[in-house]
Order: sequence, then structure tokens, then C-alpha cells
Amino acid sequence: MVRTCFIALIVLSFALPAHASFIHYTFSGANGLSGSFDLGIDTPSSTSCDPNGILGCSYLFASPFNSLSGTYGVYSFSGISRLDIYDLPSTYGGFCCMDSWIVRAGIPVLSPLTGNVVDGRSVTGLNMFIYACCGGTLFSGAPLTPPRLTNPDRFNFQYTVSFSDGSFEGGELNTLAVVPELPSVALLAFGLIGLLVGLKHRGLHRL
Repeated sequence: MVRTCFIALIVLSFALPAHASFIHYTFSGANGLSGSFDLGIDTPSSTSCDPNGILGCSYLFASPFNSLSGTYGVYSFSGISRLDIYDLPSTYGGFCCMDSWIVRAGIPVLSPLTGNVVDGRSVTGLNMFIYACCGGTLFSGAPLTPPRLTNPDRFNFQYTVSFSDGSFEGGELNTLAVVPELPSVALLAFGLIGLLVGLKHRGLHRL
């Protein structure tokens, strides 16, 4: 029995890296918004840059395997999501644009989200926005970790929800963050601890 458990733990230690193929995020917001989404590490990205170098580059991370699910008050929903990132040059001095980190799910850019119907309507789209305040830059490149805002508010840290009847609502985000992945070594350690506790309990039971 002990030998079998140790072999299982060894097999687990080799299998753990396979679980790291997705980055897991959670989010929450005003009016009962909460949920999570996954972004595949191998998600293909498309890049488009301003040939004049004034407005920087945009990055789109999209894959049918990137999923999102959540709740909004009495509504629940799920579907495919994507990540849009807009990075302006650090020398940008205009006011028309700003660095943006945007999660989009459902309409208008993807297939509608699916979920329960309440009072004749359901949630068909969710967009979550992180903006550099008042124009300007917030990050460089295309970070997959949501940027931190010094003073988040309703305008630079917000979401919108679309419904099947054509209406929409919005509000301030409370959180949008990556869930730290538990290291493989820690998972293996937990497995060993569980094994030792089980063996100890088994030994006491025999007394």
C-alpha cells in the first residue's frame, strides 16, 4: 500500500506541469458581478502597430478554448472570452487614446454568452476595462497580468453587461486579478503530508 502511494505521488509530480497550460483569472464588481476566466498560455496573438509610431500597438489574444463564466445578480452566464491590449508609446503626449487592458466575452465581438433567462432576458456579453487615467501610458508591451491602478474608479476600472433584449448595464470593477498557481513542489508536499497522516492514523487504528 505504501509503495503504491509513493508511486502515485511520483507520477503526480511529472503530471503537474500539464495543469499550467492556462492562466486563471478572477473578477468581481458592483451590482453582484463575479466570476473567472482562463487564458491559454499558447493562445495565438495578433499584433497591429501604427506605422507612424504615434499610437503604438494593439495585441489580440483569442482562442475558442479561452472560457469565461460568472454571475451578475440573479443572472449566470458562460462562454468564450478574449484579451485585447492597447499599448501606447511612453512618449505619447496626446489625449485621444490611452493604454487599455480589456477582457471581452460574448457580443458584440464573439458568440453570445449563454445563461439563465430572468424576466425575459439573459446576459449575452461582458466587457471589463482597465484604462490609463486621462490618457497616456500604464504599461509597456502586452502584459498578461492585469495592470495595477493607483486610483481605480468608475471610469478607469469598469465593466459593461449586455442583455439579449438589447439593453446593457455597467458599473465599477472591484477586482480583476490572476490567481497565483500553487507550485508543483507544494502540491507534492501536500500529497506527502496526506500520506503520512493516513499512515499514522492507520497505525493508531491498529493499536
